[in-house]
Amino acid sequence: MNGILEIQTTNKWLIDYDFGLKAMRLVNAMMNGHLLTAHDDKVYGYRCSVLPNGEFVARTAEDDERGGRSKDINEPFINVLFLEGPITREGGACTYGSRQLRDMMMEAADTEGCLGHLLLINGPGGVSTAIPDMLQATDYARSKGQPIVGRIDGICASCHTWIATMCDEVYYNNPADKMGSVGIYWANILNKNGDIDPETGGTWHIVYDPESYDKNRFVRDLAEENDDTKIKEELIADGKVFRDYIKSRRPKVTDDMLHGKMFDVKDLEGILVVGQATMQETFNRIVALAGKKGKTGLQSAAHAAGIVAQFAAEPGNILSTHKNNSINMKEKFPKIFALLGVEAMECEEDGTFFNASLLETLEAKIGEMEQAQADAKALAEQLTADKEQLQTQLTEKDAEHLSAIESLNQEHATAIEAKDKALADAQEAHTAALAAKDEEIKTLGEAVENYKQAEAVNAENTDKLQKNFDGAQAALATAEQTIAERDQQISDLNARITELENDPGQEPQAGASPENNGEGAQVVGVGVSQYVYDPSLSYEENGKREAQWKQEHGM
Repeated sequence: MNGILEIQTTNKWLIDYDFGLKAMRLVNAMMNGHLLTAHDDKVYGYRCSVLPNGEFVARTAEDDERGGRSKDINEPFINVLFLEGPITREGGACTYGSRQLRDMMMEAADTEGCLGHLLLINGPGGVSTAIPDMLQATDYARSKGQPIVGRIDGICASCHTWIATMCDEVYYNNPADKMGSVGIYWANILNKNGDIDPETGGTWHIVYDPESYDKNRFVRDLAEENDDTKIKEELIADGKVFRDYIKSRRPKVTDDMLHGKMFDVKDLEGILVVGQATMQETFNRIVALAGKKGKTGLQSAAHAAGIVAQFAAEPGNILSTHKNNSINMKEKFPKIFALLGVEAMECEEDGTFFNASLLETLEAKIGEMEQAQADAKALAEQLTADKEQLQTQLTEKDAEHLSAIESLNQEHATAIEAKDKALADAQEAHTAALAAKDEEIKTLGEAVENYKQAEAVNAENTDKLQKNFDGAQAALATAEQTIAERDQQISDLNARITELENDPGQEPQAGASPENNGEGAQVVGVGVSQYVYDPSLSYEENGKREAQWKQEHGM
C-alpha cells in the first residue's frame, strides 16, 4: 500500500511517459474502488554461489526461507537483485522499493565471500527519490572492492538508465532491448479550492493559515494561476544532476542521448552498454572483474573461460590448491592466452587441461584463423587481379592525361595572348584618359586664375567705393554741423530782435520808442554763407554744385 500511495503523491518522475500516465490512471481507479487488485510474490533476488568446479548455483528462496540471503553459504557468491517494474522508494505489492534494494545490496556487500553484484534490469523508470538510495548502495559496494554489473532484459528507461550508469559494466540480452529516456518531468492531478470532486460530488475546501503563505506554493501557483515557474526551477536542477552523472560515468555519451530519446541497446554499444551477453557470460564477467580487483585471490578468469578449477572452501579467501599455480602461464604462452581470450589458466603437474568449453573455443578460433587465412589468400588474388586491371587503366589514363595537358597548354597560350591584348588596349585607353584629364585640369586652372583676377578688380572697386562713401559721409557730417551752427545763430538773432522791440532801454536821452523803426527791422533775413550738401546726390555731383554755388555767391 505504501508504494501505491507513493505513486499517487509523487510529483517528479524519472519514468517513461506512457507508463507513468497509465500507472497514475490505474492507481486512481484502484484508490476509488473501481478495480480489484491481486499481486504476485515479490522476487527477492538470490545469491549465486561459485562452486569449486567452476559452476554457478543459485541459492533461492527454496533453499532458504529468507529469500536466498543465507549466511551459511561457504562458496564465493554473486549477489543478484531484480530491478523490474517502476521503482518507488517504498515498493509495492509486486516489487521492492529502493530502500529494500539498498539494504539488500549493502547486507550482501558486508557478507564474506561476496564477489560482486548483478542487477537484472527491466523497467520504465520510477521516482526521483529512489536515486539517493541506489547511489548509497552502489558506492558502498564499490568501496568494498566489489564490481557491479547490470544486465538489461527488456526496457531500461529513465530512472533505470540512471541506475544502470551506476554499474561498472552493462550488458543486454536482446539487441532490440530499449534504453534511454534520460530526463525528468512533473505530473500530477491538482484540485484547487472550490473544485468539485468527480467521485464524491463534494466541493474541495482548502484553507491556509495566513502566515503559511509559502506552504505548497508551487502546487497552488500551478492550480490557481497556471504558473509552473517553481516546478521548472526544480526540474532544471534535477535534470542537470542526472545528465552530469551520466557524462561523468560514461564519457563517450553523445548529446542526443541526454534529452529523453529511447534507443535500441545495440546502438549504444561502447557508449552506455558493453555488448550482448548470456547470464552465464555475465556471471563469468563478474568473477573476472572480482579477480582483477584482487577481491578473493582466485584465478577468476578461469571461470570466465569455463576451465575446471579446484578451490578450497574457505569463505572470503578462496585459493587454488595446485602447487604449480605459481607458474606464470600468461608470460610463457601469451599468444595462446590472446587466442583463447582468457586472463589465467590452471596448470597441474601433468600439464594444462582443456574442458569441452575451452576446446570449443579453441576449435572455433582455429576455424576462424583458417577461414581468415583463406579469405586473405582470396583477397590477395583479387588484389593482384585488381592491380593489373588498375595498371591497364592507369596506362590509358596517362595517354588521356598527356592529351589533356597538351590541349590545356594550347588553351592556356591562347588565353595569355588574349589577356595581353586586353591589357594593351586597357593601357592605351588609360593613357588617353590621363591626357584628357590633364587638359581638363589645365582649363580649370586658367578659369581659377581668371576668377582670382576678377576678384582682385572687384576688391579694388569695392575699396574705391568705400572711400567715396566714407568721404560723402564726412562731408554730410560737416554740412549738418554747419547747418546746426547757422540755425543757432538765427535763433540767437531772433531772440535779440524780440528783446530790443520789447525793451528799447532806459537811457535818459532815449525818449519814447518810435512806433515804427522801418520794415527792415521787422523782416527777418538769414544769410547763408555755405553750400548745403544734398545726400541724395553723389559725392561728385555735390562737388560740382558746391563750386557753382560759390561762384554765384562770389566766393
